[in-house]
Amino acid sequence: MGRLELDKWSVKDLFDLYKRNRLNVRPQWQRSKVWNDKMKRALVDSVLQNLPLGLIMLSEESHVDEDGVPISRYDAVDGQQRLTTLFDYKDGEKWSHSKKGKDIKPYGALSNAAQQRFDEYKVPVALMREFEEDELLDSFSRLQNAKPLKIGERIKALPTKFHPFIKELTDHKIFKLGGGIHKFRDAHWNLAAIYFKSAYKRSPLDRQEYVNLEEFLKNNRVDQVKAKRAVDDTRKILNFETKVLEECVRKNQAFEATIKTARPLKWLFAVLTFLLEKYALSGREHLVAEGVLNYYAAKDKENSEEWVSYMHTGRTGRIDTDDVRVCLEQLMNHIILAARAEPFDKKRFFTGAQREEIYAKSQGKCAICGIELSRTNFHADHAKPFREGGKTEVSNGQALCSKCNREKGGNPELFALSRAGIPTL
Repeated sequence: MGRLELDKWSVKDLFDLYKRNRLNVRPQWQRSKVWNDKMKRALVDSVLQNLPLGLIMLSEESHVDEDGVPISRYDAVDGQQRLTTLFDYKDGEKWSHSKKGKDIKPYGALSNAAQQRFDEYKVPVALMREFEEDELLDSFSRLQNAKPLKIGERIKALPTKFHPFIKELTDHKIFKLGGGIHKFRDAHWNLAAIYFKSAYKRSPLDRQEYVNLEEFLKNNRVDQVKAKRAVDDTRKILNFETKVLEECVRKNQAFEATIKTARPLKWLFAVLTFLLEKYALSGREHLVAEGVLNYYAAKDKENSEEWVSYMHTGRTGRIDTDDVRVCLEQLMNHIILAARAEPFDKKRFFTGAQREEIYAKSQGKCAICGIELSRTNFHADHAKPFREGGKTEVSNGQALCSKCNREKGGNPELFALSRAGIPTL
């Protein structure tokens, strides 16, 4: 364990270190800016009135400059929002006007005496010397326990050996979709951790809540080869998913509102994890996008099968329930039909042509309950299940609605993964 030393540094000295790139207010595990203008005004007003501030904690590391002279560099462990506010104020940042209470003059509009008082204000600092990185991460996490961190911020701050692998995924362009809303307060760290965990464990339907992610990420036994492969597999899926979602928005601009929430991204990732291993979809992103749009259009139609199934999933965001599995299967079905996807294993999965024949043979009705079916939402089912020796032939095929297909046992093979990994796209 390192040692802690208390001191007081002027705002000017801290700002000079920041400008010379020797004070990093946003190390990789820190959260992003979250203070609103009201909080910023209150902080600057306290400094201008010489009122006390809370302790700033800085980690110190020794380096040498280009001339070989020893220098110190610092990372903000606690107090990042306060330091950022003070530095932005000195840099001339403008805030919105206060609806009630007093406004704060910009730094450049202060009198020389007020600027000097601001610059000479003494900030209480705790220097953390000789702390290991995992100790810093643990300290940061403990310091944030009393603060309302979002899940992504908590994951970013977790001391875990998986950190560099997840960080690599947070740079993916998928998080720029929806106007970059998934990066707000580091929410993309949560999604990246979910994606990575599902690829690492080869289990896309594992629980995704914070407690489950934390349990996984705190595992110290990290298989480096397996982790690198998980990053590569995740990138392949995300690359494909990004193209599909971009195509969805191109076809229907209103769909951008849909992808501003996390659930569609998580569901499509899980669906593509299964489908890309079983069907030839490369180069058919525009058709996959049609399937995605068809599903969400059906899901928004009151009393449709998709609407009923989606309503049953509730608002918990869980992905491991039977109700969610039904929705994922419906989404898969829309994609398979729209993309006219051909299976890699024709002995197990019906081809597009066979599906057309099975639908025609059914005369548009469910073979069990007789309900009317849609060409874009029916299940090509093995009358005699494949696992019981039933052949993947039109003569053994029947069209079912989602309810009857589910009651018959669904398509468990769709939700199975081989050990081969995601095919090269």
